[in-house]
Amino acid sequence: MSHSMSYDLERDEETLTLDVEFNYIKAHRGYRNSLGVPEEPDEPDEIEIEGITAEKGNEVNVTDEEVEAIEGACLEYINEGV
Repeated sequence: MSHSMSYDLERDEETLTLDVEFNYIKAHRGYRNSLGVPEEPDEPDEIEIEGITAEKGNEVNVTDEEVEAIEGACLEYINEGV
């Protein structure tokens, strides 16, 4: 399911307000055999970022650490039921 949210990125003493488009994939239980023994691991919630743009619609390059922080904010956004 596709979602969008605003995210304030602090970079070099300035704050960029970003628009983040992302997909949320709900956690699911891995396959269990007839005895209930796991044969596949459980999968956690997952965020797939589709796009990150600045206020004027310009694409923004972000570091791996910034992407991790944005993904965490997306999960919080989903968990808060916004």
